[in-house]
Amino acid sequence: MMERFDPGYICNTSDDSGRYSYQNQPSICKWNCEKLAEALRPFIPKERSDAVLAKFNDVFHEHYMKLMRSKLGLVTAEAEDKQLVEALLHVMEVTGADFTKTFRSLSRIVVPGVGDEDENVKAAETFLSFCTTVDVLAEACKSEITPEQLQMLFLRSQYNPMLLAQLGLTPQMLLHEIEKSKRYSELKSMSQHDKDVRDRQLWNEWIQKYSKRLSKEIEGKTSQEAKEFCVSRIQAMNNCNPSFILRNYIAQAAIAKAESGDFSEVQRLLELLQHPFDNKTGEEYSTPPEWACTLKVT
Repeated sequence: MMERFDPGYICNTSDDSGRYSYQNQPSICKWNCEKLAEALRPFIPKERSDAVLAKFNDVFHEHYMKLMRSKLGLVTAEAEDKQLVEALLHVMEVTGADFTKTFRSLSRIVVPGVGDEDENVKAAETFLSFCTTVDVLAEACKSEITPEQLQMLFLRSQYNPMLLAQLGLTPQMLLHEIEKSKRYSELKSMSQHDKDVRDRQLWNEWIQKYSKRLSKEIEGKTSQEAKEFCVSRIQAMNNCNPSFILRNYIAQAAIAKAESGDFSEVQRLLELLQHPFDNKTGEEYSTPPEWACTLKVT
């Protein structure tokens, strides 16, 4: 269960190499399909399975963009949509924004010329409230390998490619750790005020791009049709962006009670999870307890 958006997030702590990290889901899905094809080789000729697997990337991208357009309330397809989605995820990563809350609140951004555009200013402040503090984000980026060790590993691996394999590492893992180390250094030298200023600028810039893209959705529509689109857009977005998810700290609290013989919290969460898209579902869980804010999930 990912809370702060992190493309390198690993939900299983036994996945030391990040093989199944969030950003690796497409490639590992394709790899698993390839292994399934190998297992079915006695029944499905290699030429036939290869022809199907060759379509994987295009089919995945098409389906992914369809889902993301739904989450962003976009009905039509534009060539710029891929860049818009990538820009949003980049801003969420850099600012440490909450994944679920951010997508849920995108419907608050109004379509230019239809709603009160002052609402977009309020929406920007809402997104900022979902962002992680500079100290927490820096701690999340802290590598277990010191910068000196990373530099040494990188230099030695250039002359001895087998070194990383002997240490249970891959070139991708090493580059990821180097990038984390750079981000950690940058964040440690940044004040909370500086981060707030930067985050506000990043969000305002993306909201402007998003607003411009939303304008294309009402091109050629009458005033009434544009208003109807805005109403249906908000409803459609709220039907695919959940208001409530089972977060780690919520599950932990329920587990603690259940271990003492009290299953009331488990039952309550079950009821909430049956209606995750309701506006008021789980409002009492919107703010994590202090102990949850100090947890470092890897």
